[in-house]
Amino acid sequence: MSRPLNVVVSPVRYKGKVLLIKREKEPYTGFWALIGGKVEIGEDIEKAIVREVKEETGLKVKFVAIKGVVYETLYNSKSPVDHFVLWVCETTAKGNDIAASEEGEIRWFSKADLAKSEDKIVPSDFAIIKAFPQGKRGKIKLHTSKMRARGKKYVLEFFG
Repeated sequence: MSRPLNVVVSPVRYKGKVLLIKREKEPYTGFWALIGGKVEIGEDIEKAIVREVKEETGLKVKFVAIKGVVYETLYNSKSPVDHFVLWVCETTAKGNDIAASEEGEIRWFSKADLAKSEDKIVPSDFAIIKAFPQGKRGKIKLHTSKMRARGKKYVLEFFG
């Protein structure tokens, strides 16, 4: 097992509905999941979620806040096989026109749809949707730092 993978996810919401994608890749193939993906090296969390939503759905979203961080470990029957740091972001969609995606089928889910489909949604993603409702709870302040190695010393170039 390698280092945990940094992943941004968002329950993209529009008029009371949540946008999900049916995964075509491991892990969780065939399950409905939150929109998101890997954070690229040097990329801010805010920019990563906006990019991932656009790539996967064609939607333009506005980043609102980091709502929480979830450390997820995926086990097979006996031992861990993968782990992720999930940056749960609140976003708001500027519309609901979604484009076909190479990543998988995408669909808007109402509260009733979510309840009926719980067994077809990645369990941790279902928990995230419930645990981090839009507009509720405070925002988490994200600090970033930029370090530079200079020989055997390290210099803090930015913190804020």
